[in-house]
Amino acid sequence: MGLAGIGISLMTGFRQFFHRSTSRTLFLCLAISTCALLLTPNPISARILQAAAGNDSSTNSRTINAYIAAYTVAAPNNMWWGLGLAQTKFMDISDLGLGIMNGFPNIVAYTFAEFGLIGLLTMLTVELYLFFRTRVYLNSFRLAMFVVAFIAQFTGSYPTSIQQYLIWFFAFYPIFPNFNLHGSLNPEVIHS
Repeated sequence: MGLAGIGISLMTGFRQFFHRSTSRTLFLCLAISTCALLLTPNPISARILQAAAGNDSSTNSRTINAYIAAYTVAAPNNMWWGLGLAQTKFMDISDLGLGIMNGFPNIVAYTFAEFGLIGLLTMLTVELYLFFRTRVYLNSFRLAMFVVAFIAQFTGSYPTSIQQYLIWFFAFYPIFPNFNLHGSLNPEVIHS
């Protein structure tokens, strides 16, 4: 997730980043070290290959199994509206055999189980509305924070995670104006 945020941040400032010779050298060294890390046998490359092949139990329980559990919980009651606020804590999902003991390991599955498709669509609509309303795309730091938070909600985050709320705050609040993209409108002016 962090690499996706860094990648998006670099792509937005692509021209400014690659006009400097030190940046090109740094990028080349980073690419060589990444290839060396992935192509040599070590625990990191083994974990990445497991996740890419779909054999990583942690990744599967945070993504696929979480969505299966959320559907199993929400579908018999009301798939459109879910179980209701704080009702999933009364559900025992450990007997589904999915490796999830208590709670949902990602916020999208949790929202679907408690608030159904209506709640999930509302959450995603609010995020996209705030993305355009606060002009996140005009600041590379805020765009990186948005990408990290957006991906994290699908792959492993909890509704009580303070770090997740802090990342969303950094994404939507006009902070660090020195990361504003050149030639863009002033993103600190948020029209009301």
